[in-house]
Amino acid sequence: STEYAVTGCGVRHYLLERSRILGCPEKERNYHVFYQLVRGKDAAKYKLKSDPLQYTTTKIGSELKQPGIFDKPDDAGDYDGLIERFTQSGFTPDQQTEILEAMAAVIHIGHTKTTGDKESASIAAQESLTDACALLGVDPAKFTEAFTTKHIKLPSGVTVTPLGQVPAAAQVGAIGKMVYSRTFDFIVTTVDNILTRGAGGGAQGCMIGLLDIFGFEDMAVNGFEQMFINLTNERIQHLFNTIMFGREKIIYEDEGIDASFLQAPQNIKCVELFTNPKGRNPGLINLLNDAIRSGQDDEKVDGAKFAGVCWTAFKTHPYFKVATPQDVSAVSKKKGLTGDARL
Repeated sequence: STEYAVTGCGVRHYLLERSRILGCPEKERNYHVFYQLVRGKDAAKYKLKSDPLQYTTTKIGSELKQPGIFDKPDDAGDYDGLIERFTQSGFTPDQQTEILEAMAAVIHIGHTKTTGDKESASIAAQESLTDACALLGVDPAKFTEAFTTKHIKLPSGVTVTPLGQVPAAAQVGAIGKMVYSRTFDFIVTTVDNILTRGAGGGAQGCMIGLLDIFGFEDMAVNGFEQMFINLTNERIQHLFNTIMFGREKIIYEDEGIDASFLQAPQNIKCVELFTNPKGRNPGLINLLNDAIRSGQDDEKVDGAKFAGVCWTAFKTHPYFKVATPQDVSAVSKKKGLTGDARL
């Protein structure tokens, strides 16, 4: 305001860590809401058994002591605390039920198993699938089709082809993560609307921004989503370097002060490895987009095929290393793996 007083606040969603939604690393907990739902008093309402060991999403971390999020003695108490905070935040009873139905559906989707081979996949009549569909209000037959088929849009029309067991299992995971992510977006948007309701923009629309940054992680298995999480960290690190070192150095030099001591780490080449636009040296993300849009079967563009494209494109790049059999052997020994590891 004109008196330099804070007149309101808001919240924005930047990036959700989706890699742990259907399972988390050993000796860690998944998102707390899953354990709270399973152990809470309304578990049966959401078609859940009161044992976290029964579900893939909550099996890991179930033995770890909950961190007392709402000053309650356990996850069951924290469930009550969650409902209290929902109400205090302005969520209606119907909204609360819909949010928790979606979270319970994610737990059930994470427990859905696919069977089959490279040519096709199927999902047997499972309680977990039936419960997920009931909670989401969708037809189980159409839900199963979404898991086990691929729709390709061609000039002549849409072609439906069966998915093998491995990509079908990945499809199951993708849908579970999407449900969680969309629900998270709704919660953040609703909270933002409540916080900004009636808030003025200040005399000149001034604001103070606070960014909560997650840390760079190197897990035992670094998946596709983890790559983007770490890329985001690199981009934020580059922005930090530019603001804290690059711009400061320009000010020193303009004032005739020796700024040679301001040597900021440079990671822009690492960022460009992923984000370079199309052209002579496209980045990894553009190569990936080209492979996805080719319309070819996954076997013709994925896995070893795409790795070969990357090796050819980035073989001389300082931030890209082609793993040799010796590298794989060294990693296997470090992680305590046995057997013959091959590329």
